[in-house]
Amino acid sequence: MKRSLLFLVILLALALSVGAFVYAEDRAVSASKSTVKLPTVFADGMVFQRGEPINVFGTCETSGAEIKVTLGEAEACATVVGTSWSVTLPAMEAARGLTLTVEQQNVLRPAPIVIENVDVGEVIVVSGQSNAVYELYKMEDYEEYLANADNFDNLRVFTTTKAPTPTEEILTYGDGKWFDVTRSFLENHTVDYYISSVGYVAATRLAAEFGSDVTVAVMNLCVSGSSIEPWIGYDHLSRADRNTYNAYKTFYQENGRWPTSSDECSAYGANLHPSKNIPGLLNACYIAPYTGFVAGSAVWYQGESNIGSSTYTSSFNLVKSSYRETFANDTLPFYVVQIQPYVNDAEKLFSFRAAQYDFTKNDENVYLIASFREGGVYTTSDYLRNQPSNGVSTFVHNSRKSPIGIKLAEEMLLTRFGSERLTAPKLVSWSVSGKYVTLTFDSDIYLYYGENAMGFQISSNGSSFVNATATVSGNVITLYSARVSSPTHVRYGYGEMTAEHKTGELVECTSSNQNTAAKTVTLTQDGAEYVFTVDGDTALRTMLPGNVTNETGIALPVFKLKVK
Repeated sequence: MKRSLLFLVILLALALSVGAFVYAEDRAVSASKSTVKLPTVFADGMVFQRGEPINVFGTCETSGAEIKVTLGEAEACATVVGTSWSVTLPAMEAARGLTLTVEQQNVLRPAPIVIENVDVGEVIVVSGQSNAVYELYKMEDYEEYLANADNFDNLRVFTTTKAPTPTEEILTYGDGKWFDVTRSFLENHTVDYYISSVGYVAATRLAAEFGSDVTVAVMNLCVSGSSIEPWIGYDHLSRADRNTYNAYKTFYQENGRWPTSSDECSAYGANLHPSKNIPGLLNACYIAPYTGFVAGSAVWYQGESNIGSSTYTSSFNLVKSSYRETFANDTLPFYVVQIQPYVNDAEKLFSFRAAQYDFTKNDENVYLIASFREGGVYTTSDYLRNQPSNGVSTFVHNSRKSPIGIKLAEEMLLTRFGSERLTAPKLVSWSVSGKYVTLTFDSDIYLYYGENAMGFQISSNGSSFVNATATVSGNVITLYSARVSSPTHVRYGYGEMTAEHKTGELVECTSSNQNTAAKTVTLTQDGAEYVFTVDGDTALRTMLPGNVTNETGIALPVFKLKVK
């Protein structure tokens, strides 16, 4: 009897234990309602990168819950760990009109998230500062692109608000939106969201090349006036910069606004400033929320805020690493637009542009796009917006952005998609023999104008440069100056500003969206200096304008090189 009673007690204990375990387990994976949330990049009209694994991710308040994700015929499940989950679906070729469904399982009141009009195509991230932001409607030939907008049904834009707001919601989910590109959208876009002109132009060129079966998407993730440091991911910041970022974030959380002075933040342990240049901040607001979302390429158009920086190359490498991690692409190609030669501190500016040229030396997936020649002419609208006070224009934003967008697309077609196209001349080797420097390029050299290659200088010490006579033979340029007996350095395009002059006598100054009349700008030559005037006033000064290209007509980028 005692044994039977003991046996019953043991059975009851086991039953209670199993019941408690099952109950606890059931509570861990079920809920009365779904709490799944997705970053803003997952929304109607979105585009996934073709040819790469597709990552879908988000949050859920029910730890241990199962999340089911379907895209077309593909399906995957994930278990919530803490509050996060993610799934990876197989890579897909280009596709259009799919439905993405995300559903929390074992919910009393199911509420699946259904995302419609999902395409798989090409995803391009455009990042940087004001020249990257430069809105389409400001572009000189905006009307042409506006008129052509409805001819594309395979263009999408993902764009964010212009003011960084590091709330927990935005730091976790972002605040971007997807838009179909139509003429109506381009005409009626709000001031809160913008369309990068270089990104849009590049996308139209690619969309035309690929045809309607492949959607091209541009993610506008850029902020005017930003330096490079805010775009570095938090994990790649130095300890000091992390402290600065954390102090700023704490200030925002406690005060709900930007700091108004560095003194105001002294209690937070950092010397902060009320600007968009807090290390890591823009990455946290605009990039990090989409960690895991795959992109096919990145455009980087930034630099004016970092002129004179001795750490720009290392900072760019940190940005590059950050983006490659975020966008789940270890070889994410970067197309770096060399900032245009506006006049600031000339030597710092041109050294900076040469540093950008160096980006390509140690990474075969970094490509340089020259803004050395942004288009055919210097425009009236540029001149009117930037009346020079000292006889030299200081404008930063040339309104002729479409040539850069075209260059970006052509470079992508060549380097990513194997099209049989040439790009700008690439320097492949050099040698020095006595007073002569020989530069060898990957393609035959042509000239924009004149009979000699212009814009080259040589030096015997790397600091004092003189103009060099440059002769061209096929893909070889030979440099010489009687003033330099033993050249050690070469530089190209170290001029304050360039403009294409068709005959060597005149350059037309065209009108823009400001409805100003076209003007003729006279050109005078004074040694190696060219001065352009409008109605007797100096509009533009060009020092050593480069004229080197190849059969593509794409300009040779600015560079500085030690040859001996």
